Amino acid sequence: MKTYKNFKRLSSGHYLALYISPHRSKERSIAYIVAICIFRTKRECNYWFRHQDQILPKSVNFWGMEGILKAVQLLKELQKNIRSGESIVIYWVDERRRRAFKFLQRYGYVESMYLDRACYILKKS
Repeated sequence: MKTYKNFKRLSSGHYLALYISPHRSKERSIAYIVAICIFRTKRECNYWFRHQDQILPKSVNFWGMEGILKAVQLLKELQKNIRSGESIVIYWVDERRRRAFKFLQRYGYVESMYLDRACYILKKS
């Protein structure tokens, strides 16, 4: 299935990129696997998405409150657009990002496993 991209420009000039990849599970329900990043250019965002398993995370942090709020806004939009029985899955790369994504629990996400990887998942009922 096709991966959908959504870019939002932040006031700092950086881009917040949201990548949505639909995945059909064995139960025939669809899970939308979401990847979120912030970089200076769209090209850097796309490079990160293609090579995220090979790139070692650095201590650079561009997120800030504006980035987190825009990411939550985009996730809420996605949540409105998915059907009942479908889910949103967000993986993390390292322990630091797992702690950062812990705020998603306020919005109904649960720490779980999907495709044998730990993630935060929201099942729409």
